[in-house]
Amino acid sequence: MSIGEAAAFRPLPTAYQESLDQLEQGLSVCDANLTLILFNRRFMELLDFPPELARIGTPFEEFIRYNAKRGEYGPGDVETQVRERVALALQFKPHVFERTTKSGRVLRIEGHPLPSGGFITTYADITEQRQAEDLRRISEGRLHAVINATPDAIITFDAEGIVQSWNPGACEVLGHDEEEMLGKPLISIVPADQRPLHTLWLLKLRNPQGRVRMVGKLVEAVVARKDGQTVPIEFTIGQWQSDGRDYFCAIIRDISYRKKVLSKLRQLSQAVEQSSASVMITDTEGAIQYVNPKFEQVSGYTTEEVVGRKPSLLKSGRTAPEQYAELWSAIRSGREWRGELLNRRKNGDLYWEYVAISPIRDSDGRVTHFLAIKEDISVRKEYEERLLRQANFDTLTGLPNRLLAMDRLNQAVAHAHRYQTMVALMLLDLDDFKKVNDTLGHAAGDRLLKEAAHRLTECLREGDTVARLGGDEFVIILPDLRDITSAEIVAEKILEVCAQPFVLAEGEVFIAGSIGIALYPQDERDSQLLMRNADAAMYRAKKEGRGIFRFFTPEMNVQAMEHMRMEVQLRHALERNELSLHYQPLIDNASGGLVGAEALLRWTNPALGSVPPDHFIPLAEDTGLILPIGEWVLREACKEASRWPKVEGRALFVAVNVSSRQFQKRTLVETVRRALAESGLPASCLEIEITESLLLEDSRETQQIIEELNALGIGFAIDDFGTGFSSISYLRRYPFDTLKIDRSFVRDLTTSAGDAELVRSIIAMAQSMRLRIVGEGVETASQQAFLSEAGCQFSQGWLHSKALPSDEFVRYLETRLT
Repeated sequence: MSIGEAAAFRPLPTAYQESLDQLEQGLSVCDANLTLILFNRRFMELLDFPPELARIGTPFEEFIRYNAKRGEYGPGDVETQVRERVALALQFKPHVFERTTKSGRVLRIEGHPLPSGGFITTYADITEQRQAEDLRRISEGRLHAVINATPDAIITFDAEGIVQSWNPGACEVLGHDEEEMLGKPLISIVPADQRPLHTLWLLKLRNPQGRVRMVGKLVEAVVARKDGQTVPIEFTIGQWQSDGRDYFCAIIRDISYRKKVLSKLRQLSQAVEQSSASVMITDTEGAIQYVNPKFEQVSGYTTEEVVGRKPSLLKSGRTAPEQYAELWSAIRSGREWRGELLNRRKNGDLYWEYVAISPIRDSDGRVTHFLAIKEDISVRKEYEERLLRQANFDTLTGLPNRLLAMDRLNQAVAHAHRYQTMVALMLLDLDDFKKVNDTLGHAAGDRLLKEAAHRLTECLREGDTVARLGGDEFVIILPDLRDITSAEIVAEKILEVCAQPFVLAEGEVFIAGSIGIALYPQDERDSQLLMRNADAAMYRAKKEGRGIFRFFTPEMNVQAMEHMRMEVQLRHALERNELSLHYQPLIDNASGGLVGAEALLRWTNPALGSVPPDHFIPLAEDTGLILPIGEWVLREACKEASRWPKVEGRALFVAVNVSSRQFQKRTLVETVRRALAESGLPASCLEIEITESLLLEDSRETQQIIEELNALGIGFAIDDFGTGFSSISYLRRYPFDTLKIDRSFVRDLTTSAGDAELVRSIIAMAQSMRLRIVGEGVETASQQAFLSEAGCQFSQGWLHSKALPSDEFVRYLETRLT
């Protein structure tokens, strides 16, 4: 008897029904009329049917109608949905499908027709299975997204080395497309010379012991791209099993860029380690984190001794606290600081360093460290100090020279003006000193001058100055006086000590002194004019008998009237075409070739005749006439130089002296630019000569004008070097191309050991700064030979030619060409 027939008569025995109710799956059986003849409890639970339907004999149509009413089949007419589903069921065809109930449960429904008609249907709850599959799909999707997005190559392969997957990163790193590599041996990306190693590598992977040593390890290797280029890589291997087979995953990273960066870092590290400059790196609080070997060599401290400590361990106590405050203010605000520091080595020795400190920033622009590059400039500082002393002190007597004397006179005048006191300026000339040189020789004369300097120093108070102007002339400055009596007392003491015999090896020598005295503010308020008045008083003393002193009086100042007359004439010199330029050649000491010429201003006046430049140029400076005259000189020199023929295929340059007064006007740059444009002279053929008076001003405006002129491409020369008080200290701050040694040093360099040594020092310093060097006032072949041998490249002076008018200079050039 069939199941359907048995169910039509009676329910199943309780034991059988309980067995069916224990099943995890739902079960329902319908007869040929689609009447429910058998079901279990799980059927009712999974389909969420109400208790009133849970009885044998219920038409299956009622179950369909119940589901349709609660929307299990979606929107639509209920009866239509019932008819359609009943008609489909009456076909009694096997079916398997999944359905999601309104409660969200996923059911797998499988129906099979019975031989006697009807259906047996099972219902399995596969909700958790589908959720797990969804999670797996999501996880796989994420994994594939990561694999496809990573720039690294990710390749899977089997134990035979056959590629199973190939991500876009592998295409980028190795150049092969996925279609080219799937199913192909991995050995194709291994350079030919390394393929035996690859085979050995695969063998190790297949061996469990070898696999332990290789899987998970980071390895560097080289692979071959499709284009044949070899690429350095690092890779790691992962391993898993599927269906009893071993599979591997290689994650490969192109490390070409890293290799380049590391190579550059190694180069940089070697450069720092082998640098000739000391290098120090600190944190933002100043704690030292790194020093290079040069720092250890210079300071005497080892790395272990300084790391973690502050740079203040190098302090000498000789640097002003304000300089350190400026340093820290600059670098903490993110700016670079440069300057010179006097530090102390571990052994206690002092040494000078030129220091450049820069902030180091991270990628966000925050300052994280400070970098100090330091150069030991002790030798240079000693050299500069020696040059400074040589430039400002008399080498024979050790007294201040004219330059330093004028500086101290300026200071004394300024102090007297501020505190309403007096200054006495004395000029002393040793009478008959020339006879000592002529009769006993220069060596005896030098010994007498040294002894005279000592006696003069003994006559003065602390704070007074005695200086040697040159030859047998001395200047004495007595500041902070309340009356002239003090000056008279000092003058009498000086005359007294000068009159005492000088005991030399050759015997006793008797000389006398003549003193002229000018007073500030009674006689003059300007230092230069005060010196002029004292000079006039001294000549009056000589004229009246020598061995005496005289105060300046107004009637002595005949030159003042001459000064006024000259000024009147000079104001009309331009409009009357009385000014002209003469040119003195500059000669290459090595080849004898002409390289350029200096433009020298000349004035010929109908009333005054030919006026010396050292008479009218200072007057032009004082009156401001130097501004229009200087502009005329620039334009005229450029115009005439533009017409000069080339010598030996080279264009000649013209050097023009520019006054410090001209640098006080912003129009100087435009004047130079216009002079070049109007004449067509190349900027490289114009050189501007300036003296220390300009450097002494040290104004920001002057520095800016020089920078703008330098940007035009013109050259700069420091003129009369060695006579300026501040030339050395400022020389590095300006873009000088040429250094001109003053004629006063060149004149006696072959006869004066002091001048010779000074000239050698100047040349050595200029060479260290890569400056061209010109010796001025060269009059003898021996002077030129000395300069050339010492390293001076160029010379200028009467040995080669006097300063020539423009037309004569052109003829001079033409003779050089023939």
